Amino acid sequence: MKRLTLFAQMALLLALCLAVAVANNFVTLLETRRTQGLEVAIAPAAQKLADAVAEQTRQPAPPQSGTPRHTPSEVTTRTPASPRATRLHSAEPKVGQILHQNRLNPKEVRAFNTGETWRAEGLLHLAAKLDDGRWISVRAPGPPALGPMIGWLLLQMLLLFAVIVVPALLLLRRSSRALARLTDAAHRPVGGAGQSPLPVDGPRDIRQLTESFNAMQERIGAMIEERNIMLGAVGHDLRTPLTALRLEAEAVDDGSTRDTLIAHVDGIAAQLDEIIGLARYGQPIANPKPVDLAAIAERLIGAHRAAGMDVSLQVDDRPICLGDAAAIGGMLQNLVENALRYGDRADLRLAQDKGAAVLLVRDQGPGIPAESVADAVRPFGRLEPSRNPGMGGHGLGLAIVDQVVRSHSGEWSLTNMPEGGLEIRVVLPLAPACATFRAAASQCAAAGRPRVLGHEGTPRRAPGFGEISTCR
Repeated sequence: MKRLTLFAQMALLLALCLAVAVANNFVTLLETRRTQGLEVAIAPAAQKLADAVAEQTRQPAPPQSGTPRHTPSEVTTRTPASPRATRLHSAEPKVGQILHQNRLNPKEVRAFNTGETWRAEGLLHLAAKLDDGRWISVRAPGPPALGPMIGWLLLQMLLLFAVIVVPALLLLRRSSRALARLTDAAHRPVGGAGQSPLPVDGPRDIRQLTESFNAMQERIGAMIEERNIMLGAVGHDLRTPLTALRLEAEAVDDGSTRDTLIAHVDGIAAQLDEIIGLARYGQPIANPKPVDLAAIAERLIGAHRAAGMDVSLQVDDRPICLGDAAAIGGMLQNLVENALRYGDRADLRLAQDKGAAVLLVRDQGPGIPAESVADAVRPFGRLEPSRNPGMGGHGLGLAIVDQVVRSHSGEWSLTNMPEGGLEIRVVLPLAPACATFRAAASQCAAAGRPRVLGHEGTPRRAPGFGEISTCR
């Protein structure tokens, strides 16, 4: 039940309750109709038996309207029984009462129903035992078949379901759609592109919840905007004195002291850049554009190779995502630098799986203990115990990765590999309608030709995209 949605749970509960109620009514009504049909069929059959008994005992029964006086009957000394007959114990008192009304007092009365099915009526077999031990029996038409009644009851049940369940499900569906919109909006970054307040509809409690959610989103958006303004002002105000400090540090005559001061100033500036980047990358993307992940990875790996670092890149596919190219580039740079810092080597792989871009970054380091994963992702959380940024960074690398992936509606995970090292898996949704762009990029890569905007100086466009690249 926990995996079912509210709509599914309510629909299932309603259907079960109504099914139980309808089934109980169905059984009760069917049994009532069967009893009534049996009572209607027993009366003429019992009168027929009374006539037969009166004839055999030479005691004529009083004539009754619509009842034949002389009827065929069977006389035997054996107890009447049939292997295929059903004894009707409930009908025997009624048969005895009718015989008594005809001034007949047999020693025993028995009633059977033979050959009854739900499609066809059966045959009543009534018998009375005389004082001399003989049995007088007659046969008469049984109660009507229950087949038509069953069909009518089933139709009634279906109509009841249609009248009650369908409108209830429509009302539940309306409420569940409002809750689904709330869930979807809660997973989106606040203030994203094209984001607007949710429509307020549905039942009163759903409308109140939607209004409260819209107000909360507005407050969060205002807080984020104020934080961005504050961080921008702080970053602007701090860069000027940091630049001045660096100039003064470069003027120091002692080389060792000068290098130490410059390293400290550069470290403060780098940390300030990461803090501002953390705030900026965590923001919703106001104007997402097609991003060629393979091109970003190739530029990044090429720069690190040029610097003499041990890095590798495997491109299985060239997926295109919608987002912020600078943010994704910063995320990749943080992943590669972390791999080089802790594992001396970074292996980058780019692929596509189930409609999503998959980015794998693996190092040869010691990995991260399971109990320390939360600390590694938390801003300023550092697994390296020293306070030296050169050893363990500033503690913002994975926090920036988390912010960038979330802002692009993606997922990421950390895995300690059995053979050693840490693998980080980033999954980003593909851009819609990017088949043209991806095909062109793959053709260019296969041909070994660079990509330029447009063809013969004219930009081309794909559905849902701005300018896309094509081969020269």
